[in-house]
Amino acid sequence: MTKLERLRIFFLISVVVSGIFKIYIPGRQEFKRQEKITDSIVADYKVNSFIVDMPNFEKLSSDGWAIETYFDGTPLVRKSAQRTFVFIRDRTTGLIYKVESYFSPWIIGIAQADTNLWLKINSVDRKMIKGTLEQPIVVLQYGFGSHDDPSVSSEDYTYSVREYLTYKDYTPPPQDVFYYLNMIWAFVNLFGFALTTGLSIRRERAEKEREKVESAGDVVDRNNNIVG
Repeated sequence: MTKLERLRIFFLISVVVSGIFKIYIPGRQEFKRQEKITDSIVADYKVNSFIVDMPNFEKLSSDGWAIETYFDGTPLVRKSAQRTFVFIRDRTTGLIYKVESYFSPWIIGIAQADTNLWLKINSVDRKMIKGTLEQPIVVLQYGFGSHDDPSVSSEDYTYSVREYLTYKDYTPPPQDVFYYLNMIWAFVNLFGFALTTGLSIRRERAEKEREKVESAGDVVDRNNNIVG
C-alpha cells in the first residue's frame, strides 16, 4: 500500500467518523426531539394557559425587539432557526415576561404607549419559572383590549407553542474557538479526501496509459521478430 493510499484511507475514515458525529447522530436527536412534542402536548399547553391583564407595564428594551438563535441547525434535517423577543415587566407584581415570536414576520407589536395589554401564559410555566430577567415567564400570545382578538393568529400561536416546547431545553453550542477548529478540521478532511482521491485516479490513469504503451510496444517487437 502506497503512502497516497494510506492518506486516502485516513481521510476517508475521518470523513465517515465526522459524518456519524456531525450529521447522523445530531439528525437522529433532532428527529426524536420533534417527534416528542405531539399534537396532544401542544393542545394541553394551550388549554392550560390563562390570560393576565397588564395595565401597568414597561418594556425593558427601548430598541423594540431583539433576535436570538434558538436552534443552530442540523445538516440534512433542519437549518438554524431564530426567534424575536422582548422583555416586559409588570410594574404591579415585578414579574418579568419574555414575549417570543417564532414565525415570520417576527415583529412583536408592543409599544410602551400601548394600553389594555394582556398576555397569555401557561399555568405550569407560571408555577415553575421565577419571573426574573434570568428566568422570565415565556409569553407566546398577547393582545390589546378584547381577549377574543389576539395579536397572534391561531396558526402562528400553535406553531410558536410547538417550537417553544421542542427547544426550550435545548441550548445551541457556543461558537467558540473549538467550534471553529472543528469546522476547519472537517474542511481539511473533506479537502484531503477529495485531493487524495483525485491524485489516486490520476495515478491509476497514468498507469493504465503506461500499460497500453508497453503493450503496444510488445506487439511491435513481436511483429518485428516475425518479419525478421
